[in-house]
Amino acid sequence: EAFQAYNNSLRQADRTAGAAGIRSELLLRVGNAYAKSRQLDQARRFYNMALTSAVKAGNTLAEGYISLQLAMCGVAADPNAAVNNIRQVVGLFKERGYSRGLSYAELCLGAALEKGVRLTDAVAAYRSAATDLEEAWSFRKDDLYTECEGVFFTPQRGAAYHRLLDLLLRTGQFDQAFGAAQRKQ
Repeated sequence: EAFQAYNNSLRQADRTAGAAGIRSELLLRVGNAYAKSRQLDQARRFYNMALTSAVKAGNTLAEGYISLQLAMCGVAADPNAAVNNIRQVVGLFKERGYSRGLSYAELCLGAALEKGVRLTDAVAAYRSAATDLEEAWSFRKDDLYTECEGVFFTPQRGAAYHRLLDLLLRTGQFDQAFGAAQRKQ
């Protein structure tokens, strides 16, 4: 029933001039719903359509988030390609000074690096994500991008710290884990 409502909204957006931004949001939300239920092929299909609409609308922020969602859908199959795609979004968000998106992009980067067994690089990405998250947390609100951030990671303030601490402990870097835990408090 919810998907039918989205389909009806998409048809309306298709008939409305200048509605590419709305269309990309609707498609992104449908992709997120599929990704949450781990139907990643369906999620990718909707994310690709959302990306096309975001490009058409000139919404680079949406392009970045959608690119991250696509990369996270493919991280298990090809972590190196995901890393390359995520690094492009990290650069985009750094260039724009968008710390909230940067924190999420670095969290995605850490996960992709970890999946590709590049643990030292993953630790560095998680550290950056944790640092940027502190700066960005005050700007956080319940919106489309918060929804994106909650698809692949637990939506909580310490998500980056938890991933960092877990990886440090699993790799036997106990002193660094203790130091990171102390900074978090």
